[in-house]
Amino acid sequence: MKYFVIFGLALLSLAWLGCNREPYYLYLAHKLRDQYIADVTRDGRFRLEAIGGAMADDIQKFNIGFGTVASPTVEQARVEFVTKAEEFLQRVNSWEEIRPYLHDYPATIKNFGLTLTFRSPSGRFSVGPETVAYVSTAYGTVFYSRDNPTTKRLRLEDIHSEPYEEALRIVRQQHLELLHSGGGTTST
Repeated sequence: MKYFVIFGLALLSLAWLGCNREPYYLYLAHKLRDQYIADVTRDGRFRLEAIGGAMADDIQKFNIGFGTVASPTVEQARVEFVTKAEEFLQRVNSWEEIRPYLHDYPATIKNFGLTLTFRSPSGRFSVGPETVAYVSTAYGTVFYSRDNPTTKRLRLEDIHSEPYEEALRIVRQQHLELLHSGGGTTST
């Protein structure tokens, strides 16, 4: 009887382990996401604030949110946002092992929900009429929001929005102008 109970428990444990193993595509998605997060947060400037995604049957979308202490303008926030988004999308699209599991290949900004939160040193949203407190994307549009401390409920209000492709074009144009003026090199 003793051996029967031990054998039963061992069999039950193996069945439980087998049922709780994540699919291989989730392993790949988490590996890619975790390496990206480690790289973005390595210097301590940004910290992870949110993760998630849509991955029930395949990899439809990654959601990642970072926060930092800064008070950027729309132009500065755009550069941060586009640089981080392009870096992630480049990683996703260049990794051949993950491609068969992507819902859309090549992945675009519609497959990556990136948010950036900009805070004051006290931890509150950065405040100012032209100061961006939050950047997000939905359906291919980038939204730049500021904190409005006069409202009671939803304190964030959009101050600018643009298609992601327009934001990408502006950032690339700025990089080209910087290169032509002898200001250095960059990769976006």
